[in-house]
Amino acid sequence: MPLCIYCHEREANSEEHDVPASLGQFQGHNLLLGRLCVPCNTGGLSKLDGRVARRGPEGFFRLLLGVQGRAHHQKKSPFYGRDYGAGPMRILAPLPEANDPEYEVFWEVLPGTAAAPEMRELRQIVVRDAEGKTYPIVVEEWLKTSDSLELVLAERGLCESTLDRMIAAPEEQGWLERVCEKLRRPENAGPVVWNVPLHPPIRAACTLEFVQDALYWRGIAKIGFHYALKVFPEFSGDEPGFLGIKRFIQHGEGDWRPFVSETLDDPRFRLGTWRPSLNRAMHVIGADKRNRQLKVDIRFFWMPEYEPPTLTVKIGDHDHVISHRDRIGDQYVFFWPEPRRGEHDGFVDHINFPMF
Repeated sequence: MPLCIYCHEREANSEEHDVPASLGQFQGHNLLLGRLCVPCNTGGLSKLDGRVARRGPEGFFRLLLGVQGRAHHQKKSPFYGRDYGAGPMRILAPLPEANDPEYEVFWEVLPGTAAAPEMRELRQIVVRDAEGKTYPIVVEEWLKTSDSLELVLAERGLCESTLDRMIAAPEEQGWLERVCEKLRRPENAGPVVWNVPLHPPIRAACTLEFVQDALYWRGIAKIGFHYALKVFPEFSGDEPGFLGIKRFIQHGEGDWRPFVSETLDDPRFRLGTWRPSLNRAMHVIGADKRNRQLKVDIRFFWMPEYEPPTLTVKIGDHDHVISHRDRIGDQYVFFWPEPRRGEHDGFVDHINFPMF
């Protein structure tokens, strides 16, 4: 058995999901075999998958579609705390009870497989500055005292702000009251307004905030590189032209820009033949080997309501000439809005694109 292409010390005996299972498990999806050892695959490299699937924009859409990932993985909300080296996602949208489109608070998506995903407010407080502008502050698990809250407000230049509203479940309200006991209230103000995070279906414009840092781009590079090794098995992964991207993936060496780029173009015009309509959510991945260059184009969670950017992974130079296999693409289609069928979120539909 060959050695692992990353450590070159242990046998490459691990099964690798080139598209992480946390982004969906698909009937007919072939695994990458004979390239990675178990310690490398389940150690630092697996954290890159988590960074993409749980703290990148992909984490938001997997919640919308009810993608569950591996059953044994601990379920954590991506809207609280830090995980996989990144802070939480943030969704800002108006609070209906405030009757003010500029009165925005933070929301979370509840995981599930419903056709209309449910959202509710995060645990938070809302303060007002001297000009009357409101600022929502998420109350994280570590925020237990009024002194800690004062530090948070000082960092945001809100030392002179006043408490306007608290949002928490009934069992958490005592906690928030203790945290906010030193906050001032406006003169002649009545009791603090409480909201319980529970809402009937509403329609509102929202803003999604997330961070795409070097760890995220390393995760994208890993997916593209491992996908290319799977669809072009003639490559061992130890070719000299792949040394740069392997060092970037494994150790974060170098800047991410030579390896990954993000564009908002439409690959249907570049990949040739396409399906006549787009009527369900899917991942689209295409590997392109021409002129001794190898790259992979990726679109995650492409759906009628959302057109994602194309993530291009530039893998490097190579000396192989592979006849009749210059372009390959896979289309991963979800059964959306239907629930999962057994352990699968969807199926793989292989598409071979001609040269042009």
